[in-house]
Amino acid sequence: MNNEANDANFTEIRGHLDLIRAKLSNASTAEARSALIESQEDYYERALQLRIMQNQTQAELLTEEKQACSKLQNQLRRTRNRMAVLIFLTLLFLVEYTMPGLARYAIKSQWLQLAISHTSVACAAYVLIIMCKK
Repeated sequence: MNNEANDANFTEIRGHLDLIRAKLSNASTAEARSALIESQEDYYERALQLRIMQNQTQAELLTEEKQACSKLQNQLRRTRNRMAVLIFLTLLFLVEYTMPGLARYAIKSQWLQLAISHTSVACAAYVLIIMCKK
């Protein structure tokens, strides 16, 4: 609707300017020409003001769309992280289901304990870094 109103305004101004140009070509007195030129300048100024308002409106719409896009990206990032955790837990469950006792072996095995603890610390550090970035 806004675009239609802007187009109508520009069409109206263009029509007035065309009429003034036609009158200018037929104007005989200097006073009539100066009045028409003054009217022409007024319409050009009005057209410029309409363009400025249209640009400001477009800039505001762009800002709003960027904010909406940023919100969607944040939601996507959170959903992706949740899915990664869910997939990881599902894989752990499937491994334990298919090979019962593997978790006990991992708890008793010293080298697996080291690997798991280092991996846990690395994951926690990664999560903290991601949270601090925001």
